[in-house]
Amino acid sequence: MPKILALTVFGLNNRFYIKYFIYGVLLAAFLWLSIDYIHKNAIEQGKAGLDTTYIWFNRIWVGLSALLYPYARYLYAKIWGFFFGESEWYLGGILLLLVYYFKLMVRVCLFLFAVFIAPIAWLVLYFDNRKFY
Repeated sequence: MPKILALTVFGLNNRFYIKYFIYGVLLAAFLWLSIDYIHKNAIEQGKAGLDTTYIWFNRIWVGLSALLYPYARYLYAKIWGFFFGESEWYLGGILLLLVYYFKLMVRVCLFLFAVFIAPIAWLVLYFDNRKFY
């Protein structure tokens, strides 16, 4: 295996990659089924439904995002750790719900933009793992 691949694409911890890959696959399955449901529902109501090109583009995008989500999540965790470190937060119930909602929205955005974020994460992984080789 070329050294550059070992440092970037295969540079994540296996446990970390599998954990967030499973999360990505679950979100991808939800989006995939949502697209199918919207298309089927539109056809049943006598509307034109979604364009086939649009459906396949979204399926490919969701599939790529599921594969690349662990890298986007790695970069997010790296940036979060840089700014906040190991800080502990004590919040009230309502504020905690808002924080969890914010975290959910951030992770959905990470999933949707993983195609653009993953190359930056590979660059960070390269420099992080370079010291081990």
